[in-house]
Amino acid sequence: MRISISKLLAIALVSAVAALAFAPMAAADTCPNLVIMGQTTPAYTCPAKGGTPNNVHVLGTSTNGGLPITQVITTGSFGITMTGNLSAADIVVIAAFQGSSPSGTLNSMAFTQLASNPFGPSANGAISGTLSLLGFNSTPGSYGIVDLHTPLSSGNTITINMSNVPAGTVLYAIAIDANGNVIAVSPNSESGVTDGKIPVGGTVPEPGTLGLLGTGLVGIAGLVRRRFFT
Repeated sequence: MRISISKLLAIALVSAVAALAFAPMAAADTCPNLVIMGQTTPAYTCPAKGGTPNNVHVLGTSTNGGLPITQVITTGSFGITMTGNLSAADIVVIAAFQGSSPSGTLNSMAFTQLASNPFGPSANGAISGTLSLLGFNSTPGSYGIVDLHTPLSSGNTITINMSNVPAGTVLYAIAIDANGNVIAVSPNSESGVTDGKIPVGGTVPEPGTLGLLGTGLVGIAGLVRRRFFT
């Protein structure tokens, strides 16, 4: 049986789309390289082989399915939860900041600067895409870490209070076992971004769109006024 070139191209296209649909997010199954600024060895140990499960999630104020990172944090606190059957002896939080150095605190503990993006180049696309859609600089300026010194068992959630963490900060949670090994990370789809400007399920209108909207509302108001007084 002969298959035309057009059919072969169609099959290849369908296969490529299917592969993308089922591919994990950029930070999925990736053990972060947590090297503190000024040090040469990671603060925690990554598995020698295999991936790291995506079983620790950030819980934001709202969810926006249109963003690569869907948990939008609009208040001074957020949650971290463990899924699956894993339990952590400790939770650490990794943050990508807009500025050249980390700022703010989690549970009154300041961020320590990391030497580089702990997830490596593979995570840049998801982080940059989210920041760009929110109207921020798409390239983070620095990365920081806070060790919460808090255990978290499977199915439970802890609440983290933030202070002076700037808008446009992307947050990941990392689960650590009793031996200092990384056992779970946040996938990009269950990480958080601090921002109060995005409505749930919506996007930020461009300035031109806002101007047209305002003009339209003024016109409608004038029409209603004329009909009311005639």
